Amino acid sequence: MQTDQLMLNSQVKIAEQSLTSRITLVLTLCFAFLSPVLAQVEKEFSEFSRAQAEFDNGNYAAAIDVAEAGIERARISKNIQSTFRGLDIIASSQISSENYDKADVTLKETLKLASTPIEEAQVYFRFAWLMRSQRKFPEAVEFSKKALLKAPQDRQIRAEYFLNLGRVMFASGYDISAIVWLDKAEELLDPAITNATAVDTYRFLTLAWSSRLNYQVALKYAEKWISVSGRTQFRYKYRQALFELATILSASGQTKRANLTLEKGVKLAVDENSAYHACIFLTSLLLHALDEDDIPKARNYLRELEKLDVKKAFSFETLLGNAMVSAFDGQHDQSERFFADLDKLKSDSEFVLPYWKIVVAERNRDWKRVIELNQGLLDLTTKNNFRDGLPRIYLTFAKAHLQLGQPQSSIGHLEKSLGYIEEIRRSQNTSLSLGLVNTFHDAYRLLVQVKSQTGGTSLEAFQLADFLKARLLKDKINNAAFSTDTTIPPAMKQKFEQLSLRYFDDPKIAAEIEQDEKSITTTAPELNLVIPNLTGLEDLSDLSDSAIVSYFFTLDKQLLAFVWEAGKPIRMIHLPVSEQDIESEAKATHQKIKNFVFFKRDGKELFDKLLKPLSLSAKHLVIVPDKHLWKIPFQALSPDGTKYLIEDKVVSYAPSVSILLEQLKAPKPVRRTLQAFANPSYNNQFLQYVNAEATTVAEMFGSRPLLNATTSDFRERSDKADILHFSMHAQVDNDEPLDSFLGFRRVGANDGRLTVEDILNSQLKKESLVFLASCDTNNVLSGEGLVSLAWGMMGAGATTVVSAQWEANDKLTGIFSKAFYKHIKQGVSSAEALQRASLEMIRNKSNSMHEPYYWADFTLNGDFR
Repeated sequence: MQTDQLMLNSQVKIAEQSLTSRITLVLTLCFAFLSPVLAQVEKEFSEFSRAQAEFDNGNYAAAIDVAEAGIERARISKNIQSTFRGLDIIASSQISSENYDKADVTLKETLKLASTPIEEAQVYFRFAWLMRSQRKFPEAVEFSKKALLKAPQDRQIRAEYFLNLGRVMFASGYDISAIVWLDKAEELLDPAITNATAVDTYRFLTLAWSSRLNYQVALKYAEKWISVSGRTQFRYKYRQALFELATILSASGQTKRANLTLEKGVKLAVDENSAYHACIFLTSLLLHALDEDDIPKARNYLRELEKLDVKKAFSFETLLGNAMVSAFDGQHDQSERFFADLDKLKSDSEFVLPYWKIVVAERNRDWKRVIELNQGLLDLTTKNNFRDGLPRIYLTFAKAHLQLGQPQSSIGHLEKSLGYIEEIRRSQNTSLSLGLVNTFHDAYRLLVQVKSQTGGTSLEAFQLADFLKARLLKDKINNAAFSTDTTIPPAMKQKFEQLSLRYFDDPKIAAEIEQDEKSITTTAPELNLVIPNLTGLEDLSDLSDSAIVSYFFTLDKQLLAFVWEAGKPIRMIHLPVSEQDIESEAKATHQKIKNFVFFKRDGKELFDKLLKPLSLSAKHLVIVPDKHLWKIPFQALSPDGTKYLIEDKVVSYAPSVSILLEQLKAPKPVRRTLQAFANPSYNNQFLQYVNAEATTVAEMFGSRPLLNATTSDFRERSDKADILHFSMHAQVDNDEPLDSFLGFRRVGANDGRLTVEDILNSQLKKESLVFLASCDTNNVLSGEGLVSLAWGMMGAGATTVVSAQWEANDKLTGIFSKAFYKHIKQGVSSAEALQRASLEMIRNKSNSMHEPYYWADFTLNGDFR
């Protein structure tokens, strides 16, 4: 019995061993069979991944070559899925390379291999892309509809469908209709997923809002575009986003940030072995440098461009760079040879060469050549119906005719330039581009220059100059990267959806869409401006012992001073200082004041240049600066080298005479209530005395200060008090002053920044006074005029603003503000209160508070009563 059991166990073991051996053998044979198959699949996968990476990096020819090799292997192994993927990469690369016929054949083959509704939808979207690239918009829409029908409930498919409709409308020139569809696509995006649909949705929202000249919104979408594309494998799209961001920054006047972004793009493209895209970035940098007359930078960018352009794809751009650099270096014969070579090459735009030839001719002061070239550009612009280019062309004619001694012809061309701009402003029913705004400003500067040189009356020139100053503020609100309400009303959204769908079937309704799109405008607060009639100054008793000095730089950068004094005719004086001189003087003055080495003799030198030639006798001086003159503290100048101007004169400022005139026509403001806001700490910067300052000034008016104040506190109280006092950190953004801010307390996600834009969207109490006891709150935008936190407060409703020209000492600011309010409560005018507070500090030799650094930084802008 036991023996039988042993034999049975032995047989079982033998059987188990035999089975194990057979299984091992089978697995070995299977592995031997599958190994090459798995290796083949792995190789195909690797090849398609490489092909995809080449496509994502914008290397389309390489993507096709690698994908074709992978498809060949996939067909041998009969791997349909891999073949489908490879064909999709090839088709996408062919469309991107504009090989449309080949792409059509490839897509038809790809569609046959689609095995799921999602894959079929994917191919139909590729067909839509192909049609859209050829501007076959009805066909593109039909393919998009086919894609949607394959998977109508799929969120991703629906998002891509809306994206496609938005792209069709954008390509058709209907920005608002495009935005409506793109918004619908954005609503379906999953924040956790970053893919091509998300990237392209933000891309076209950026482009559409930029096309509407709403750069503020365009910048926000550009940042989303960069953020999303930076987290994907789409390196080409990320570089594309950087380039578009730089373009928008440049268009909105943020040249420094634009150039930094372009330089980042160059480095990124070089690091990712994309010489072609590096050259695109370098081309923009080169043109920016030439436009700014920065020849050393232009020369460096040109060298880099020539080095990277191995395939000579940028021959036109390098020749143009060489032509311009040679011209700027005075090598005229060499420049002409380069231009002769350029005439033989094809350019992306027929406007490029004439433009730069005119720049060279202007630089050489060859005004007859300027007129000849400009006439050719005018003919070209008219032929192409490029209306927006006409104002700059007529301005160029005006400059040339003035230099040739033909002032009446110059005036005629200026009137055409300005007339076209106003017509464009009305017909487009939207903001002007920055280029048109600058042309508008330049035309007025030149018009004042012509009038001042050809016997025009002082009053006429004065009114033209003041109109431009008032207009500068309005245009900065409407155009300097500041806009605006982005909301399209729901009823209009629905209407644009319906019109779009009808347009896809019947393009004849295009006129109806255009008309409706013009009715959608960006809204912004505006100052009430009219072309000034300054004869009303004589009727104002508040100006009985006042002189108004309005400075104005002409287009050729010379300085005029218009002087109004009660009972005297308006005078126009040419001062022998240039715009460059004043820029240097302003920098030197600030540096000396901050280093406590600005002496009265320095103040006398400036007085002799700016005020002595005007022979002023009035007790009160109202200064209306221009450009860098905003940075000169006139109150600290010295008429005789022994005392400051403010010791003899009351000094106040105004952004324009017409704005001041409107303020003074209203009854004198009565200001009895004060609200103080204080926040001692912001971004690791601590102001020790601001809480005490706010408490002191609030007690003077029987109110309670808001310590550790938030932006919500400001919004709740901003329209309640006659006087608003701010004791906190302020930060100026020189590249984008509308982002300058007051630093309130951070609360959760709210960073505590109250920007100029936020202020302009607020409503202050009518005729209120604002005291900005913070650093450098009186900044200048592009040297053009008062664009700052102080100006923002005026734009929001304040009529008097006291602000600082440089970083204030918070302890002595408390002493100054207390003295100012003491005199306000005694009933003197706000300008005289500022003078008395300054005099108290000048006469107090303790703690060096007599130094201009502690009192001359405060200026009073606006209604001085």
